[in-house]
Amino acid sequence: MEPRLIVPCLLVAFGVIASCALPDGSRGDDPVRISAGATPIDAPGVHNLIEVSPGVYSGSMPEGDAGFGTLAALGVKTVISVDAARPDIERARDRGMRYVHVPVEYAGIDRDERWDLARAVRDLPRPIFVHCHHGKHRGPAAAAVGLELIGEISPGEALAFLETAGTSPNYPGLWQCAREAEAVSTTELDAWDAELPEVAEVGGFVAGMALLDRAYDRIKLVREASWSTPADHPDLVPAALAGQVADVFRTLGDQTDEPEFTAAEMVADLRAAAAHAADLERALDAGDAERAEAAWKLVAASCKDCHADHRNHD
Repeated sequence: MEPRLIVPCLLVAFGVIASCALPDGSRGDDPVRISAGATPIDAPGVHNLIEVSPGVYSGSMPEGDAGFGTLAALGVKTVISVDAARPDIERARDRGMRYVHVPVEYAGIDRDERWDLARAVRDLPRPIFVHCHHGKHRGPAAAAVGLELIGEISPGEALAFLETAGTSPNYPGLWQCAREAEAVSTTELDAWDAELPEVAEVGGFVAGMALLDRAYDRIKLVREASWSTPADHPDLVPAALAGQVADVFRTLGDQTDEPEFTAAEMVADLRAAAAHAADLERALDAGDAERAEAAWKLVAASCKDCHADHRNHD
């Protein structure tokens, strides 16, 4: 089986041509068909959109009405987020879609997460859309692993899909999960207690800050090794660490109901830091040490300024 390319703006899904909403709210007029064996594409509000298996897609976090319009055009009934940020459950509900939130790490997908994903892709209504933030790494890996566990695709097909989706080799834990995943029996999977919440608990402000502190210490070691894996710490994956930092910043920026978030400026600071951390991740994935250094300085400056404005004053 080869992954399929979905080309905007009219999508043929399950033999039905579906009109895809454009960012300005207009509709496309020219039918374009799904072609087998091509590369992922950017649709309105959804990047890196690709079909993993019949009725299961992966891609980036849907952006606003345009993104959910693209999912609606595909007929999506279930949306699975493996990103730590809070899912946009309101827009999904407005379109009759169910959200499931199973956050996973860049370092890999643990057993509980794999089994939750397997129950979701097996039991929930299709079409299903699985997304992370960028749609290139955790999302494709999660979709592939869930389908492997239910026996819908093989490890070889999963690895071929990750390559087509553009999953970077700089995230070896994700590749390892896809390589080693095996189908489980129906009886075993039926016995698995999968809650599959709309919004998962990902820890509060204090937990997020503690996670950032640990990640920062590891990134400093990577920086000392000229933005590469240190010889005495072969377990450190530079791009994955930066991705984890960006993930935490995005998550904290969404937790505006916590008492620490009393000022809109703090939320803006956290989201700016997330953007800088995401740039650091891209630079490390591309092996661009100079750009990584520049991005890191912006991340560090963001943290220093945020502390001065919102913590150190008391």
